[in-house]
Amino acid sequence: MRVECYDLQAQMFTHVDADTGVNTVFAATDLRRYCDHNRLPFSLVPVTKRDAKMILEHRGIEDYRLKRIWESQNWQPLLFAHMPDGTDLLIDGSHTYVARAMRGHKWVLAYVVPQEIWTYYTIEGFPQTTEQELLDSWSGVR
Repeated sequence: MRVECYDLQAQMFTHVDADTGVNTVFAATDLRRYCDHNRLPFSLVPVTKRDAKMILEHRGIEDYRLKRIWESQNWQPLLFAHMPDGTDLLIDGSHTYVARAMRGHKWVLAYVVPQEIWTYYTIEGFPQTTEQELLDSWSGVR
């Protein structure tokens, strides 16, 4: 979908490929709605200190959001995109992942969405960005 057609109040996630610099912007709110509505099966995903550390360093974790999730323990399923290289990219739930790692949880429920589905939930038309520009930006969520 084009950026002009997307509700900019909804959540989105921008992935910058480390090798190519290519940006993929996921319409996270719409993709989660699709998963919920179509009752996609959950997967059990391990929670590791290594991944939590990577998320803290590279995902712009905001203290007030982490604190809110830590206190509420509102554990929504995480949302992953199964990427063409075989990896699973966390596109919604970074703060939840870190909070659960801090609490010592070993597993979380997650949607792992195949490419043939998530491709329809990407947004075209954003200017290209870099990982550092994303880390320096504000998420816009309070």
